[in-house]
Amino acid sequence: MKRSLAPVGFVPLRHGEISVKPLGKISLVIAGYGLALAMAATAVACHIMALSALGLKDYSGMNAFGDFLLFMGVFWLAASPANVAALFFLRPYPAFWRVFSSGAVVFGVIGLAAFAVWFVADAQSTAAGLAFFRLLAAPLAFIGFLLSACFAPNRRARLVLFSATAMEATVFAGWLITCLVRNS
Repeated sequence: MKRSLAPVGFVPLRHGEISVKPLGKISLVIAGYGLALAMAATAVACHIMALSALGLKDYSGMNAFGDFLLFMGVFWLAASPANVAALFFLRPYPAFWRVFSSGAVVFGVIGLAAFAVWFVADAQSTAAGLAFFRLLAAPLAFIGFLLSACFAPNRRARLVLFSATAMEATVFAGWLITCLVRNS
C-alpha cells in the first residue's frame, strides 16, 4: 500500500490535490489567530520596554491606551491570513454569508449613527465618548468588510458587504475631516 505524504488532517484526492477536513480547517484558522496574538503581544512588550527607559510614569493612562491601539493594529494585520483562510473555508455556506452581510450593514449603520452623535454632541459627554470608541473601529471594519466582500460567494452578499464597506469609509473619512477642520 502506498503511503500518502499529506499531513495529518488532509485527505489526498487526485494526484497533486489535497482536501482539508473540517477539523484541519478549524485548526489552521485557530493557529493563525494564535500566531497573530503572539505577534501582537510581542509588539506591545517591545514597545513597553522601549518606553520604560524614558520614565514616563506620569502618563501611564495614555501609554496604556496607546498599547491597546498598537495591540489591536498589529493583531488585525497579523490575523489577515487567518481571516482570509476562514473566509475561504466559509464560501460554501450561504447562511453564514446572509447573516454576516446583514450584520455588517447593521454595524455600518451604527457607525454612521455614532459619527452623527460624535459630531453634534459635546466633547465631554458620555455619548460622544462612547461614539468615539465606535469610530475607532471604522478602519478595521472597513478592511474586514472589504476583504469579506472579495471572498463573498454570491452577488447579493458582495453588494451588501461593499455597501457596509462604503459606510465604514464614510464614517472614518467624516471623522478624519472633522478632526482636521476642528483643529486647524
